[in-house]
Amino acid sequence: MSATVPPFLPADVHWLNTLLQHLPDPVWLKDAEGVYLYCNQAFVQMFGDAANNIVGKRDCDLVEAELADFFRSRDLLAIHHDRALVNDEWITFAHDGLRRLLQVIKTPLYHGTQLVGVLGIGRDITHLHQVQQQLASQESMLRYVMEATGEGVWDWDIQSGILQHNSRWSEITGIAVGQESHPLGEFVASVHPDDLSAVQALLERCQRGEAPYYSEYRICRRDGRTVWVMDRGDVVERDAQGLPKRMVGSLSDITTRKQAEQALRASEARFRAIFENVDALAIQGYAPDGTVLYWNHASSLLYGYSQQEALGKSLYQLIIPPLAREMVERDVNWMFAQQRGVPAAHLRLMHKDGHLVDVHSSHTVVNTGDQLMMFCLDIDLGAQMRAENALQASEQRYRALFAASADAILVLDGQLIVDVNPVAARLFGCDGAQLLQRTPCDLSPPQQPDGQDSAQLAAQHLQKTLEQGLWQCEWRFMRPDGSLFDAELQLTVAELGSERHILATCRDITQKKKDAALIWRQANFDQLTDLPNRYMLQSRLAQDIARCRRDGQRLALLLLDLDHFKEVNDTLGHRAGDELLQSAAQRLQACVRHVDTVARLGGDEFTVIISSLEHAQQAGELAERILQTLAAPYHLGNDVAYLSVSIGITIFPDDSSEMESLLKNADQAMYAAKDLGRNRSCFFTQPMQQAAQNRVRLSRDLRQALAGGQFHIYYQPILALQQRQVIGAEALLRWQHPERGWISPAEFIPLAEDSGLVIELGDWVFRQVCRQLSHWRQLQPQLHISVNVSPLQFFAEGSSLTSWTATLDSHGLPGDSVVLEITERLLLDNREQVSTQLAALRDFGIRVSLDDFGTGYSSLSYLKKFDIDYLKIDQSFVRDLESDASDRALCEAMIAMAHRLGMSVVAEGIEKQDHLDWLREAGCDYGQGYLFAPAIPADAFEQRLLQQVPLPTDLSGQ
Repeated sequence: MSATVPPFLPADVHWLNTLLQHLPDPVWLKDAEGVYLYCNQAFVQMFGDAANNIVGKRDCDLVEAELADFFRSRDLLAIHHDRALVNDEWITFAHDGLRRLLQVIKTPLYHGTQLVGVLGIGRDITHLHQVQQQLASQESMLRYVMEATGEGVWDWDIQSGILQHNSRWSEITGIAVGQESHPLGEFVASVHPDDLSAVQALLERCQRGEAPYYSEYRICRRDGRTVWVMDRGDVVERDAQGLPKRMVGSLSDITTRKQAEQALRASEARFRAIFENVDALAIQGYAPDGTVLYWNHASSLLYGYSQQEALGKSLYQLIIPPLAREMVERDVNWMFAQQRGVPAAHLRLMHKDGHLVDVHSSHTVVNTGDQLMMFCLDIDLGAQMRAENALQASEQRYRALFAASADAILVLDGQLIVDVNPVAARLFGCDGAQLLQRTPCDLSPPQQPDGQDSAQLAAQHLQKTLEQGLWQCEWRFMRPDGSLFDAELQLTVAELGSERHILATCRDITQKKKDAALIWRQANFDQLTDLPNRYMLQSRLAQDIARCRRDGQRLALLLLDLDHFKEVNDTLGHRAGDELLQSAAQRLQACVRHVDTVARLGGDEFTVIISSLEHAQQAGELAERILQTLAAPYHLGNDVAYLSVSIGITIFPDDSSEMESLLKNADQAMYAAKDLGRNRSCFFTQPMQQAAQNRVRLSRDLRQALAGGQFHIYYQPILALQQRQVIGAEALLRWQHPERGWISPAEFIPLAEDSGLVIELGDWVFRQVCRQLSHWRQLQPQLHISVNVSPLQFFAEGSSLTSWTATLDSHGLPGDSVVLEITERLLLDNREQVSTQLAALRDFGIRVSLDDFGTGYSSLSYLKKFDIDYLKIDQSFVRDLESDASDRALCEAMIAMAHRLGMSVVAEGIEKQDHLDWLREAGCDYGQGYLFAPAIPADAFEQRLLQQVPLPTDLSGQ
């Protein structure tokens, strides 16, 4: 079907009409009033009516009024602006009923200076539009996957200039691969020079606190690539002056996005230029021998040759690739011979610079009247090809990231799983295909750990995700084999094409939760007894105090210390000691209610919280029950041990309403129970607090006493009982406080041991004794002085006991001029350093006296193990000799045993003549006590020596 040729066109352009009739794109011409003057075959097909029924009519005669008004407004706009206008229009083609998107170019057409009308050309861009939509969808999907798989993370120490980062950061920047940190300068050097100043300015704004840091810039990698990155961060630490010390942030690779944006901008600019110049269609005309006769501007743009360069040249040499020339020449000859074209096809033709151009090309042979011409109508397919390639590349990137993700990813359409990555298949322990078309509830137990229904909770989570775009939670899954695992779950809405999907990113945290539970258990419970530890005790005590304060109730806090546990531990071993502590813990738990708390503070100390106390006596009754329960024998393998316990009790809120004060009160009450003889309980009283404060002040003053010359050494004479002659003395330390006067050794010696000052005091005492003894032995050559030694002096690091031999040498004194008085507690310790030091001292001649025999955890085995020279009977056995038959029997036994073992016996606390007479008759060797003399200053002791007759050599040498 032919269309009417406008009358103003000369006859020699009828060939152009033939050309336009073969165009695949609709072409039409309307006059200034909107009356159709011309249309080609493609336009006729679009409207589904004959050209004769279109030409001479207006749009309002052909289409609905609203659409006709739109067409007319675009025509008038083109005339008004006197330039080509481009717009997209959805048109339903009559010949096939399909709805297509046309890119319409409307251009004012003039004949000389007279306006003829508006020329319109429409191009079907439906496929390109679909490709662009798919590309946008895939890019969106890629963005979601990237968010789910993590970013590069950095941590900048501003003062040191060191930048720490994860491996993903190195992958993006190509810097410090395999390292966790590097100097900032190396990174700064990689920033593109054109972007550096802007990046620095944004960083400075952030450091001044004006805004968080956000920048998009380029990095020049060492491998020659330039990547675009999105960098975000903020200051997380400032110094006292408010200056930034540390920044943290994340780095994302946005090269793909930038390339897409640049490609989109380039594509828009290219098409805009084409449409503005009506250059959407490249048209060439050729003679039968291939000579170029016609070459429009679009062809110049498409193939790189200007019109002057192309006209008169051969088609085959101009745009046909060498390998295809022979075949193309055959096809051209055939078309001229048949005087018809061939179906449109996708061709790759050659550009002026040698690269190949993809075009959609249609050909027709037209008789122009004086010759045959072949017209080629070429549409550039480059944009479409690039879009399709970009879509394919995007799909490949998405699939690569999807498969390479360290986390399991499930893609949900509604509630159905439509895709999974390999990690998800491994996590669920099955083939990925087994997970498809299942719901999350199919992969979950009926209930979650908190008891909620899995199906209902899953529906809530999915709804929250759709509403907010992102939702995070913990979820318990069930594998097909029935095994369970806990996961961190992140749900993200993703627009994939025209459909909404949900990406479910799962990370198995089963082991993480087990580790956290174990860490929590170890941090809050004692590993030996499985009781709450000090930290958990404080937490529960704080909760109980808050509850009692709210409800107006009372509670009791009991602090327990096992008496003489160390001696049992030392004699029976640490394994037995651990068993004893475990048994004691079990007995304590059996004594209390389930609402009460039993905790182990460490060592042999335990604590009990009695909540909701009705009356204070209730705490006393529990303490009595604990005393009886813990006093029962402990069967430890083949051994049996007996223990008592000292208990301190304090009441909330009677004694205090603060936790720290309650703990101190219980501690003071417990020590009061020990001072009262152990194996008892004691309620806290205010005087105990005063006594504790006095101990603190006394401990502080003790450190000043030695330098201040407040210590003095007194000497209590030791006599040979048969002759009543002084053969030695016990050196006793006395403290004259400048304000409190004389302080009892029973009060300050424990403080000295607790503070470690006893070692320095012991050395000072020994030096003073040696100096005094070197003078006194000139008056009585056989005189010896006994010096008390604390166990701590044996155990202290760098013990100075063995250096005492050098002190003796410096004063010209033999070793047997000194006797070291030790206690049973020291001999019970099985550490090698005790026996080693005692042996070294004895090798020098220093003698050893066992003090307070029979008052401690007695074991006769150490008398055999260690070389003891003197056995001292404690004054508690001597005090009631005349009235207590048991004390007499014990003293007789100790004297007889000591003599059998080759030891001499010294009796302490002889205060009456009856004591002396009985001891002399029982064969006791030596004695000391108020009957003879109390501890006296050195000058008084010296006068005593001067007044007595010297003893025979054989007696004093015993």
